[in-house]
Amino acid sequence: MGAVDPLLTYDEIFIGDGNLSFSLALSRRLRDSSVESLNDWSVTATTFDTTEKLLEKYPESNHVLQEMASARLRDHVRVQNDVDAIHLSEAFADEVFDQIVFNFPHLGFEDLLRHQAFLSHLFESCKDVLHEFGYVHIALAESQEFGWQLYVTISCDGAALPCIVPRRPPTVALHRPMFCFALI
Repeated sequence: MGAVDPLLTYDEIFIGDGNLSFSLALSRRLRDSSVESLNDWSVTATTFDTTEKLLEKYPESNHVLQEMASARLRDHVRVQNDVDAIHLSEAFADEVFDQIVFNFPHLGFEDLLRHQAFLSHLFESCKDVLHEFGYVHIALAESQEFGWQLYVTISCDGAALPCIVPRRPPTVALHRPMFCFALI
């Protein structure tokens, strides 16, 4: 069995998607894709906030939630709020994903040791719900991977890194490079 092809397989989970706009944009793109192999795709969008807190912090998310529940997307998109990224197996006990995407993870304050611990727990949590040939994609702000000493964190955590490369998926325009970390 070969590795999952990230361009053709879309059984993805987006963790910590703030106002859910990234998940919606990708879902629209997948829905409108002319690639036949994308007929069977799913996106699970998660937020750290409860639904009530989400709507309070991001009023625009009400429209996003409505569109995700619309007939054009509801068969492919699921939203789950109140999900803690370092406890994914609690929210998704019997599920595995081909890809896990976390755009710009942050604790809300700058603290090297806490961010390293957070990322270490995040990678461990991902292992519980990641397909054996799956990938974790993490987008970081400029120089965050160096400022948080990401390479040290991953090496200590036992995650193998066959490649850490800037990645721009053909389906979505990103503001900054996305770094792809393959966990083994």
